Amino acid sequence: MKYTFDELVAARAKVRMGEKISEFRIAIMKAMQKLCLSFAPTSWTYGYPDLGKKCLSFVANGARESEWPPELWEAEREIVGKELMATMDAMQQAIVAVQKQESKEGAND
Repeated sequence: MKYTFDELVAARAKVRMGEKISEFRIAIMKAMQKLCLSFAPTSWTYGYPDLGKKCLSFVANGARESEWPPELWEAEREIVGKELMATMDAMQQAIVAVQKQESKEGAND
């Protein structure tokens, strides 16, 4: 089968644009999952929930960080709180271990 140059160019451009769009979608989905955590989709077949659509519109409109949905800020504060509590618990356990060790050494003296 013979193809014209324009047909070949159009076919190749269609394939390349499809690949670029796919890469773009994947990058956006990964970024949304990182930003929104449980609010983000896991597949394009489901589309973005309302929060995801809001976030995309904030990016497109150049919104300031303080204008972003409060759910995101609250979710991040919850994560940070859990991380800090885990760290504080680990520090407390270390302090208790040191105190126990010091009391054992004091009893052995």
